[in-house]
Amino acid sequence: MEFKSVIYKATVTASDSSDKSETYIGLTKNEFKERYNGHKTTFNNESKRSSTELSKHIWELKEQQRDYKIEWEILCHAKSYNNKSKRCQLCIMEKFYIICKPELGTLNKRNELAAGCRHKAAFLYKNCKF
Repeated sequence: MEFKSVIYKATVTASDSSDKSETYIGLTKNEFKERYNGHKTTFNNESKRSSTELSKHIWELKEQQRDYKIEWEILCHAKSYNNKSKRCQLCIMEKFYIICKPELGTLNKRNELAAGCRHKAAFLYKNCKF
């Protein structure tokens, strides 16, 4: 069974080839297309430049007037938070890639690993709609 939730990798390469490629690991509970469009917004709207480490890097390249290209890749599919198991395979897999394959997430920061699962909030009692 395949899930719409994915772990993805973005590889950013500056066109002048003086730098190595930088990579970013991300996740989305929704369709990848929605997340991709969200990233595009952060690349074009300066008020959102600090939204992700990827957008920060893109804005640095823009400020240096350097051309770049981004290649996107789906690394794996995973289930989002499950209230019965109390686990989020999506967040666990993202952390796995960041810790065990650091070359795939050179732009990711280690403090991302300490963050709790944001998908769990949908199951909290206070978020229930009556």
